[in-house]
Amino acid sequence: MSTHTETRLLPLQAIARLVVLYRARHVPVYDWVTSEPSRHDLDHFVKTHHGRLSQTLAIGRDARAWMGVPVVPAASVAFLLLDDGNDTDEVIRFLAPERGMFPEPLRLLDARDPRVALRRVMVAHAANRAKHPEYEWIAYMLKAWNHYVMGDLVRAILWRVEDGLPRIASWPPDPRPGR
Repeated sequence: MSTHTETRLLPLQAIARLVVLYRARHVPVYDWVTSEPSRHDLDHFVKTHHGRLSQTLAIGRDARAWMGVPVVPAASVAFLLLDDGNDTDEVIRFLAPERGMFPEPLRLLDARDPRVALRRVMVAHAANRAKHPEYEWIAYMLKAWNHYVMGDLVRAILWRVEDGLPRIASWPPDPRPGR
């Protein structure tokens, strides 16, 4: 195994772990810290989804640069959104609006844009030196995604652990005829 692959394997397994835990809806979020998918399951997941995991790791790094979120939870959200059938450019536009094919500088976004509200939460979490569980970062990102796809304007992204992790919202149907 090459050194390059070995250095990237750990983050890919960490992303895979969060994706597997998210999909295992029977595991409550407060058990994520102690719940571990088997090493075999993680290795198989990484082998099966290596390309997408690598792609979402890059998106996670862009999200970290834009809003200070840890790379692995951001990459896990990117994986979940892409695996749910969402467009790559749209996922990048959501997680790292100033990057990607259609950059949108923060100063041009509406203050009530869910991405701006999410960025405020993520920057505050990053500045607060307390350790936040990975599921909390994921919950806020998914909650903001759901507002984003619904076209909601929000001032804040609110989430409580009692709410559980949000399901991923789908884009509303295009009301134009033939679309």
